[in-house]
Parts: sequence; structure tokens; C-alpha cells
Amino acid sequence: MNSNNFKLNNWVEIIQKKKGHYTTIQNSSLSLKNIDKVYKPVLFDENWIERFKFKRYPYSIAGQSGWHHPTENKFSVLLNKKTYWVEYVDEDNFCYKEQYTYVHQLQNIFSDFTNKEL
Repeated sequence: MNSNNFKLNNWVEIIQKKKGHYTTIQNSSLSLKNIDKVYKPVLFDENWIERFKFKRYPYSIAGQSGWHHPTENKFSVLLNKKTYWVEYVDEDNFCYKEQYTYVHQLQNIFSDFTNKEL
């Protein structure tokens, strides 16, 4: 799995615009030769958790906060200090963990595990 590459519908920031101007990658954007000169990754923060409709767990363990996706209960976003990662439990109860920094990485990880888009 390569969660670092931009994919269709990933949220990105437009470099030439004022800071904080976000858009999603469309088919025409994916064909750009220098896509990294037009768009840059968006740093993930708790605002994106709300935007993607994750629900906070009613408890925290050892300073670790967590959220679950309302339709994908086996997919969790976790935060410990300033580090975000996901946990996904598959049908064999194997738990996958992956750290991420950017919004598009979370989107790609979610898509890879669930075959759905955020």
C-alpha cells in the first residue's frame, strides 16, 4: 500500500492560491506531469476528523484519543500527543496499524482497507 501518492478525490491545498484554499483531485489533475508543483498535501488535524464524520470514543487510554467511523466500525483514527495513526481490524481479527501525517494519506488508507472513500 502506498498512501503517499495523490489519488482521485484526495483533499489537497492549491499552492498558487492563498493559504488554506483546498480542493479535491479530479481526473484532469491526475494527468499533470508536475502535480506536486500545483498541489501540496494538507496537514491532518482534528478538524478533518469532524469533516469526515468520525465519532469520538467515550473514553481515552493513557492520553490516547480515538474516533471510529460511523459505517466502518473496525476502522479507528487514534491520536497520542501529536501523532495520528489508524487501526483497522480485518475479518480475521488481524489488526493493522499505520501512522499518517496528511489528509490524503488517511483517505488512501481508508480506501485501501474498506474499498470506500472518505
